[in-house]
Amino acid sequence: MHRASEPYVLRIDGRTFPVYVMDGTGDQRMKVTIVSVSTRTEHVLHVPETAVSILASAAKCDVTSDSFKEFLVGHICLRKDERTTKDTFVLGQTRFVERPFDATHLLVSDVAETMPRRMVADLSEVLRQLSDQRCFQERQIWSNQQLFDAIVNGFEQLHLLATHCMQQEAVVAKLVKDVDKWKAAAIERTRRTDSALHEHQRTLDQLESFAMSTQQTIRTLDSQIHDHSTAMTAMRQDLESAWKMRQQTMELEAERSRKEWSDFRMDNKRHMERIKDAFSLLNEAQSRTSKHVTNVAGEVSELGRFKEHVAHNGQLLAEVRQAYVELLPKVHDMYVLERKRQAIAAVQTLSHVDAPQSKEDMLVHFLH
Repeated sequence: MHRASEPYVLRIDGRTFPVYVMDGTGDQRMKVTIVSVSTRTEHVLHVPETAVSILASAAKCDVTSDSFKEFLVGHICLRKDERTTKDTFVLGQTRFVERPFDATHLLVSDVAETMPRRMVADLSEVLRQLSDQRCFQERQIWSNQQLFDAIVNGFEQLHLLATHCMQQEAVVAKLVKDVDKWKAAAIERTRRTDSALHEHQRTLDQLESFAMSTQQTIRTLDSQIHDHSTAMTAMRQDLESAWKMRQQTMELEAERSRKEWSDFRMDNKRHMERIKDAFSLLNEAQSRTSKHVTNVAGEVSELGRFKEHVAHNGQLLAEVRQAYVELLPKVHDMYVLERKRQAIAAVQTLSHVDAPQSKEDMLVHFLH
């Protein structure tokens, strides 16, 4: 059980304050005092009878019990005053009255307990008032004026109830205003939230549209790259097949040229043998003619035969001239074929370095 001489302890923001809960006088049913030793101030709040009854109903305990007083102390808050920017104690919506006190003169016993003399004096006054009130109540019980006092107390209670009703109406009006302000603020917050959500949705739609267009562009580029790759592959295959065909054609041309050159050499060899035979015959004829000319004087009788030999020699000379005339174009053709063979060999050598050209252009370039 809490003793009347001991204060209650209020802890707020790591600080500790002693709280004295005492009975009031007159209409003020209860007096709550908070002592701040560091600032040398005390905060006092007088609680009326109606407020005490309401708080007791809320606490669901007796007014004289320690639980009710602890309930009061537990609902005391520290709030910053908007006008003075100082910390003020409040109980619900009611502010404590702040007043200074002199803490220089302390009792010896209070110095040990760090309690101001003013609090001890107030405590003594409270105890005296409690004693007087108890005596008054005892006298009231045994007084003949109990009924009159009850009627007077009833009128006082009605007056207090009317005052409390007016206060409650003011509180209700303030609460209605606060609720209206809260509704307006809620509507404004809802409107801002809806606007922000609409803006975010619009941004999200734009991002989704951009993502879809980007995806479509990526698909188009992928299709174009695939088509380009297919076309390049087909072109490479065509070039490879064309190059292989050109190599085969060049090999066939080279083979045909080698065969023609071989045939030309064989024909040329045969013609040279014929020319050699003709020259050998010519030499023999000339030797015979020179012999006949040398022996013409001695062989007059052989003149007819000599004429025949001369005619035969003329025929041989005509044949040699004809063979020479026929051999000259063939020698020229053989020279041209040899140049062609060299040109084809040069084309085959250059095909691995430069771009392929037509065989006719290469031949013309080589011949010139």
